[in-house]
Amino acid sequence: MRKSVQIKSEFVPEVKLAPHSARTLVVGEPSLASYIRRGLERRGCNCSMVANLEDAANLAGQGKFDLIITISGREPDGRLLSKLKGSACTVISLQSTPSATCWLLIMNSGEACPKAVRMTPTEFCGSVDRVVAQLQERPAAEAMKAFS
Repeated sequence: MRKSVQIKSEFVPEVKLAPHSARTLVVGEPSLASYIRRGLERRGCNCSMVANLEDAANLAGQGKFDLIITISGREPDGRLLSKLKGSACTVISLQSTPSATCWLLIMNSGEACPKAVRMTPTEFCGSVDRVVAQLQERPAAEAMKAFS
């Protein structure tokens, strides 16, 4: 019997909107994607949603995303990842197996992870928080350099 893990709101701290909000794409079934999107928007992300990996690959070729979260149950394919190689994009994917459901870090700052890193729901929230915080701090650091 598989245990269900519920993410409590205490794990989702509010983050004030910074000058640069993380451009995020959520890929998957609309009702679950909108739940994930709300959590990301509370963290200050600017979110887009698509229903499948094909649409995600098309959008990745047109726009720049800092973070892509897939909840389609399929691992992102080579078409999507090849468009993101060398970018600053991080890709995290929800994967299900008969024995467990976990989050996998597929790409970190444009570099494919040779062996996907498994994360619990709490670790997933922490990873998203770190990515968003780094993105929000980057423009402030660049602005400070201009005044030095």
